Amino acid sequence: MLPEQSLDEPDTEVFGAAVRAALAGDMRPDPDAALTTGDNTDITVNLGNLSLVVGADVSVEQLSNYLDENHLTCSAVPASGGQRSIGEVVATATGDERTGVRHALLGADVTIVGSQAPARFGAETMKDVAGFDTKRLYIGGHGIFGALRTLIFAVGVRA
Repeated sequence: MLPEQSLDEPDTEVFGAAVRAALAGDMRPDPDAALTTGDNTDITVNLGNLSLVVGADVSVEQLSNYLDENHLTCSAVPASGGQRSIGEVVATATGDERTGVRHALLGADVTIVGSQAPARFGAETMKDVAGFDTKRLYIGGHGIFGALRTLIFAVGVRA
């Protein structure tokens, strides 16, 4: 049913194997896997869309300060752990952190494990199209599916 892979498409064999392993309950994180890539520390807010585009290497402290200065809130940003990057938070999220990230994550620019090809899952919109919500694989994925480059979160405005 699916077309043959074109020469322009990245090899997704390793990514597919990681997804199959995760579905089978056999995820084995590589402690040496990169959680983030690209050294992106940009922060951009779109108030009209209530979205925040942030480089995965921005520290939690930097992001918290930015949100405070702009009277914004984001459930993905933990109250503690200021020296970790927001990409590390997403890649290692468990418990309440995972819940906060799941509620706020709208999209992610990532690299696909195996080929290191760039990909974007999701976007700066609150509503997403039907289909696989692939960006959620990266939440608590410990780099199994690839490294995070840029993250897109929903934000709220504080009074």
